[in-house]
Amino acid sequence: MRRNSKQVKKTKLICGTIITVLFIVMIVLVMVFLNHSSIETIKSLY
Repeated sequence: MRRNSKQVKKTKLICGTIITVLFIVMIVLVMVFLNHSSIETIKSLY
């Protein structure tokens, strides 16, 4: 039972890490997309 609980904690920790990494990646992609679109609009203005 003790070993199982430890494994569950480990899997939860791993799942949490994966979710956090995916969240960060999504934010970075959104930032890059916004920056790219803003650069494009600036270019079109000039």
